[in-house]
Amino acid sequence: NALYDRIFLSNIPDYIGGSLAVSTYFVPVLKQAEHALVTYNILRNTMLFKSHNHWVSRYSLISHPSLHRQYFGCDFHGDDLGRRVWASPSSPHGGFPLPPKQRATYQDIHIYMVQLFFFLAFPPPRADGGDEQFIIPLNLLPFVAL
Repeated sequence: NALYDRIFLSNIPDYIGGSLAVSTYFVPVLKQAEHALVTYNILRNTMLFKSHNHWVSRYSLISHPSLHRQYFGCDFHGDDLGRRVWASPSSPHGGFPLPPKQRATYQDIHIYMVQLFFFLAFPPPRADGGDEQFIIPLNLLPFVAL
């Protein structure tokens, strides 16, 4: 399997599930190196999100982006919604997976997976009217990939 130093996604995450897609599909194919990263732009519906951290949390259902390290083994960086945002492996020098004490517990992962399943299987209704639309994955593929 090929591993990559850099992946540039343009604004693809706007349409395929945001931070959930980035951490599920793209970060795992990065090399475990300090320079490895996935860059992307957030161009759609920036008015719906207060910050990059809010964007990360809204798509992944993880309350604080720093918890991505425990659940997905990656970190999200950047504050500007439109540019200079990226994700990288959490432990470039320490290898992957993270040491057990740094990972989420089995019970926490179980609770997260149940919440994620219901969010994807029974998405909240989309608001009618207005130009803003929060696009969530339209199928359970991110859940199955986890």
